[in-house]
Amino acid sequence: MSSPAHPSPAPALQGDLTCMPGARGLVILAHAGGHGPDSAAMHRVADILNSHQLATLELGRLDDAAEVDTLDQRLGAALRQVHEDPRTCRLATGLMGADASAAAALSTAARHPGRVAAVVSQGSHADLGAA
Repeated sequence: MSSPAHPSPAPALQGDLTCMPGARGLVILAHAGGHGPDSAAMHRVADILNSHQLATLELGRLDDAAEVDTLDQRLGAALRQVHEDPRTCRLATGLMGADASAAAALSTAARHPGRVAAVVSQGSHADLGAA
């Protein structure tokens, strides 16, 4: 039986970190536009991941008009932070993005070799990654 997960704010990020004892990994969830952390769909994905002992960092809503480079920088900052945070620094980290955020996730993974274990790309704009 797993211990209950308790969300805690991730310092300096507009998002929510949920990290349970014995987490097997971490997924950073980044979505542009209307799919921010207030999105019921994003919460459902995070809940499912949490139920499988995966910690999640739900980033705050990313601007619809943001360029892939801007999203990439924001994901890179989140990635650096989770690798410095004692709650998450030992966890394998994955990135999940939709549409433009998927392209940014691919670009971030390419720019941070060895720090990203997996990328989940949802939507039709993953080909925009500047990897």
